[in-house]
Amino acid sequence: MTAFGVDYYPEKFLRTPTQTLRQLLLLSENENQRQANQLSVSAGYVTSYLLQIAHGFSGSKKAPPKTTAKDFLPFPEWEPLEGTENRTDRPSELTRSVLKTLLIKRKLPIHVYIALDNKAKEQS
Repeated sequence: MTAFGVDYYPEKFLRTPTQTLRQLLLLSENENQRQANQLSVSAGYVTSYLLQIAHGFSGSKKAPPKTTAKDFLPFPEWEPLEGTENRTDRPSELTRSVLKTLLIKRKLPIHVYIALDNKAKEQS
């Protein structure tokens, strides 16, 4: 079972173009970095405040270090990939976002377009 909720059998994997797999891995890495940063924001704020408090107790006359929560994130330089900025965390929305990005960049093979078109016709 894949992260997108669909079984991905070896036969399908072997038919998938390398460029599509590369794009899926890139999108997956982007999502993992976003989640890691999202889960670390509160820890970054706490760490930033603790540094300021520790500096206050140290008795130093120097200005406290200027830190932000972003300095303590696992991926501080992370920027969302184009087309993935405005997305909710629901799996169906994530799947739609990935498929939309792949469709726009024309990274999917023809049989996938046909399958998606057939599925859309069934739902309407």
